[in-house]
Amino acid sequence: MRRWSDWRKRGADAIPDLLLLRHAKSDWHADYGRDFDRPLNARGRKAAEAMGKFLAKQPAIDRVLASPARRVAETLDRVGAHCDLPEIEWVESLYGASQGTVVDLARRCLVERLLVAGHNPVTHMVAATLTRPDGSEDWHMLQRKYPTGALVELRFMSWDDIGAGNGELLRFVRPRDL
Repeated sequence: MRRWSDWRKRGADAIPDLLLLRHAKSDWHADYGRDFDRPLNARGRKAAEAMGKFLAKQPAIDRVLASPARRVAETLDRVGAHCDLPEIEWVESLYGASQGTVVDLARRCLVERLLVAGHNPVTHMVAATLTRPDGSEDWHMLQRKYPTGALVELRFMSWDDIGAGNGELLRFVRPRDL
């Protein structure tokens, strides 16, 4: 018997994957005016590049929605230097977003693989809430902490199916794992 996670379709009826990326480690000591303008530090730049190399070995991402904050933009710039990302859609509401905002944005995307790049605590809250408990080591790590630069990949039956506990956890990758 095939699990629904084994099925892959193309087009509007595709079984979608939602990837949630938290920006890489930022530099709290840099000279910046607003929190929005905080850059990455050296560790964050290295982690973003490692995540880009990891994503280069994964199925292509069809759409990217991202917070326009500098640390997210720098993360995606370094990720994109190592993997093929589509044009990034900068979404103002992802800076300081609620869980509902992230879920509503995802539900409107009729693509096979959507990457949403943003901030904590909302990235962690969305990932932990949407993931169906499976008892795996990745699931337990995800419930405890969502470090900077981390990526979670969830699969749903459809974009309309996005809801608490409906996402199958495909992977939880932290920069230190790479």
